[in-house]
Amino acid sequence: MIAMSVRDVLKNEIECQPEPVLAEVLHYLRHIERQREDEAANLPPNHGLVDLLLACPAPFEIPPRERDDSAPVAL
Repeated sequence: MIAMSVRDVLKNEIECQPEPVLAEVLHYLRHIERQREDEAANLPPNHGLVDLLLACPAPFEIPPRERDDSAPVAL
């Protein structure tokens, strides 16, 4: 058995989801990113999982959405 980090397990799980789920996950990650930018504009960048996943190219085109401050959909 190969030991995987939580980050790797989560990344692998996200990668095998259907496109609508991936689009919602990406929308949620962008929402988190905007919140983080609003709350901590002067802090150094955090290179965590959100940054890693947002840096990955999407395997499909996601149309841009208007800014949506509503809570994400509970899956």
